[in-house]
Amino acid sequence: KSRKMIKQLIMENAELRSEVEMQYLPSDGA
Repeated sequence: KSRKMIKQLIMENAELRSEVEMQYLPSDGA
């Protein structure tokens, strides 16, 4: 059960990080 929570936290963290990267990186580069 705890491992599932950790996996969910990692997934959410990855989503937040990708959003931040998209904000700071030039959109034309992607």
